[in-house]
Amino acid sequence: MLFNFSHQSLAHQVGVIAATLCFLVCGAVISLTSVAVHNLQSQQVSERGEALSQQLASEVNAALETGDLLGIAAILQRYIDNNTAIEAAVYDLDRKPLARVGKLDTATSRYFPQPLLIGTDSAGELVVGIDMSRATQARQRANLAIFGLALLLSFGVYWIARYFGQKHSEELLVAYDRITLNQKPMSRDKNEWHQLKAAIDGLPLDLLNAKQASPPAVEHYKQAAVLYIQLDSLANYVETLDETALTRYTHQLHQIIYGAAGFYQGSLEVVRQFGLAVFFSGGNKAGSPAFRAASCAWLIQELAAEYRKKSRLGMNLFMAVSVSDAGRGGEGDIYPDLYTQHEIDELQQLCANKPPRVLLTQSAQTDGDIVNRISTLETDLGNSVTIDTFEQPYDDLLERQLHLVWQRNLAVKK
Repeated sequence: MLFNFSHQSLAHQVGVIAATLCFLVCGAVISLTSVAVHNLQSQQVSERGEALSQQLASEVNAALETGDLLGIAAILQRYIDNNTAIEAAVYDLDRKPLARVGKLDTATSRYFPQPLLIGTDSAGELVVGIDMSRATQARQRANLAIFGLALLLSFGVYWIARYFGQKHSEELLVAYDRITLNQKPMSRDKNEWHQLKAAIDGLPLDLLNAKQASPPAVEHYKQAAVLYIQLDSLANYVETLDETALTRYTHQLHQIIYGAAGFYQGSLEVVRQFGLAVFFSGGNKAGSPAFRAASCAWLIQELAAEYRKKSRLGMNLFMAVSVSDAGRGGEGDIYPDLYTQHEIDELQQLCANKPPRVLLTQSAQTDGDIVNRISTLETDLGNSVTIDTFEQPYDDLLERQLHLVWQRNLAVKK
């Protein structure tokens, strides 16, 4: 039961907890009030019983002095008639009843004895009984009425607390939508805290960690991956678009490529006319250079597809990934990127065939992360394959990155 309650909505939890506390407080007040009323009633009955027994004893003493037993019975009967629901009895010294009027249930009655005296000598005992059942029933009815009021008050507190709980739920809903990028609506029947925690746990928080790479002097001569991008549409638009439209188009193109490359620590560079290269090297928590290049290429491909859906302009990009064992070289080299020219030429030739999907050359296919994390499809372009799907959780990560780049950077105007 507690497990199910912990998964209820926040508004319901707040309402139930507040109502329960209210009811417990009311219950404690009812208990204290009941005890106080009981003590007060007991005190009043004691005072009444003592006064009644003393008054009755004084009249019975006078009748005993004359030996008038009928008079004693008449005195007792008169008191019974004037004081409802009582019992009175006179006993001699041997505890034998001389006169008795009325009969009460001993379980619900209180008795007040009073000695009878003739002069200074004891002549017996007078016992007066008072029925407590009516007072007990009245107290129980009062407690029941107060209990009903407490229950009604608890229901009122539940709805008030539920209202304020829903206000807080709305704030959590806003935070949830920001985290999930409005992809998955929050369920109002489940606990909002649990859903928000699950959404936070699903975030690619590794992206917030500082990216560690090898020292530049060493990194440039280690294995590097190259993502080549052939800007097919841009080559056509250079002659057909005016300056304003072309500037806007190239800005959107830059947002797509630069945004995707930023997730995987890629270095963007113009290497051919209408041809870009994104270089990946060094260690990174996101994966090997080849895997990061393939992930970046998939992200650019999907962003370009979204752009084509929402814009009158096309964005045809043809991409291929290769690996250079010699690395890129250093910034101080006489011929920058000399070691990757062969791979760039190879990738340019592959992209000239306008492949519909991202191509992976044979050198990229042997990378361990690509083998374990990406499924590929055969092509008729030599030994190259195309990217089919990514394994989990990398597919979810790419989807999040896709929506993040699109919503924050690509407000496309039709």
